[in-house]
Amino acid sequence: MSVWKKIESKVMDKNVSRSILAKALEKMNITLDDSVKTISNAYGSDTCDAALINKANPSRVSLGVKFNAQGGVELVGDIWGTGLGNDGGQEGLLDRIAHHYQVENITEQLSMSNWCIESTVDKNGKTIMEVVQY
Repeated sequence: MSVWKKIESKVMDKNVSRSILAKALEKMNITLDDSVKTISNAYGSDTCDAALINKANPSRVSLGVKFNAQGGVELVGDIWGTGLGNDGGQEGLLDRIAHHYQVENITEQLSMSNWCIESTVDKNGKTIMEVVQY
């Protein structure tokens, strides 16, 4: 069902690194397109700082992100028809983005401190990280 929404996540409400966000989205097969400033479909339209483009369905541009004054991310638009919905609609997608973002953020922070990281995903979709310092 098509629903135009604006949603936020406490996990990503401030200090979100665009480069880490781009890496996280890449792992999800999503591109962050900074050239797109307006998203729309038959149910609504809005401005955004960048569009979320599903690489498997790049023609549908009705979902984007806005960055707030604290550097946090707000998801805006309509997930319907983008191929990104799975279960949970926009909220589910933002949860998945936040999960991937935190994995990338932790990995980057630990790597800068000379930790070695191995991560796997279990059958329930949870990321398990093994961290060792040499």
